[in-house]
Parts: sequence; C-alpha cells; structure tokens
Amino acid sequence: MSREFRNAIVRFTLSGIFILLLYTLIVTFREKAIEMLKDLPQRFRDMVGEDFLKRLEEDPSFYTISQWNWKNLAQILPIVSIVMGFPMVARERENGTVYFLLSNMKRSSFLFQKYFAGATMVSILAFFSTILPILSGIDPEVLLLYSVHAILSSLLWYSISFFLSCYFKDQVKPLILSLGIFATLAVLEGMRLCHLNVLNYLADRRIYLGGGIDVTTSVRYALATLVLLIGSAYRVKSMEI
Repeated sequence: MSREFRNAIVRFTLSGIFILLLYTLIVTFREKAIEMLKDLPQRFRDMVGEDFLKRLEEDPSFYTISQWNWKNLAQILPIVSIVMGFPMVARERENGTVYFLLSNMKRSSFLFQKYFAGATMVSILAFFSTILPILSGIDPEVLLLYSVHAILSSLLWYSISFFLSCYFKDQVKPLILSLGIFATLAVLEGMRLCHLNVLNYLADRRIYLGGGIDVTTSVRYALATLVLLIGSAYRVKSMEI
C-alpha cells in the first residue's frame, strides 16, 4: 500500500507543478495571447466576439478567469483526476500484489485507503488550482464558489476512473476508457448533442456574474460519485484474487 501511495504522491506533485507552470505562462503571456487573437481572420474574430476581445484587453481579471477557469482548467482537472484514479486498484492486480494486501486487511479497509487517498489529493489539487487567480486580484468569494464546482467535478471523474480500475487487471483499459468517456462527452457537448455539463459545469459563467453555484448539477455530481463509490465497493468485495 505504501508504494502505491508514494506513486500517487508523485502523480499529485507532478500534476501540481504542471498546473502552476501553465497558470504562470497564461498570466505572463497575456499581451501576446491578445495580440494573437487580434491577428485572427475576421471570421474567427466574429466567432470569438469583438466585445469579448475588447474586455480581454481592458480587464486583466476577466482575461485570467476566462482563460484559466473557463478554458484551461475545465479541461485539465478531469484529465488529472482520471490520471490519479486509473492505477489505484488495477496496478495492484496487474502486479499481483492485491493478494498480499487483501490477506492482511479487510476489503473495506483496502477500498477506503485506496479511494480516499486519491480523492483527498484530487480535491486539494482542484481547490488550489481554482483559487490560483486570487494572485491576479480575482474576488476570493467567486473563486471559492468555483472551487465547489471544481472539487465535485474532479471527484466524479476520479470516481469513474477508480470504478473502472476495480474491474480490470491491467492499467491501460481503465485509462483509455476513462479518457474516451471524457472526450466523447466533451465533443457531444460541444456539438450541443449532450447536456451533461462535462465542461460547462467547470466553466459556469453564472458564478462570475453573481449567480452562485449550480445546485442541481452539483447534487447530481455528488450522487453520481456516491453511486460509483458503492459500485467500486461491490466490485472489491466480490473481486477474485
């Protein structure tokens, strides 16, 4: 268990470093990014919106929250959560160490330690990633509301990945399936063929406009996470070693 925990710490640390570096780049190269947007052909500028481009240029806070919380973070956090979850159980089964672990502890303890170790790290990453724009002068209250969306969304994708990890004896399948589910739903949402709020929930502009968190979707995400945890527990309980 300690080796897998160390591996999770490594994934957590590398993810944190990557997120911090990306945020730094986005903020540092703000003027360059705006210039690139201005140089786009007119038809692309019309798609983005002249008012939006003007606000990006005039309001540094709006630039930060739109390019970080609404754009990059909405894509990064689900992927990081999947990366944290997919090897949790599958790696133990692939390496054959699950037999020794389950011989020395109850299956419920095995599940608890595995799931909540990763879930804690994912929640910490989601929280601190979301409040990073406080360094750019964004209202802390707004960022705290966004952190609720970020944590619930991250836990859902972590739970999906963890659930699949319980059902396979190798690490590749849960990783590919989890990323495939995320990519498919994101594409369908972009084409307006799906309304599961895969990306829009993390990038909910109503929070920035003073509308508060999306309570309905938040409850759905929390319930879905609970169902996946129960499914994982059932699988671990009946898992052959």
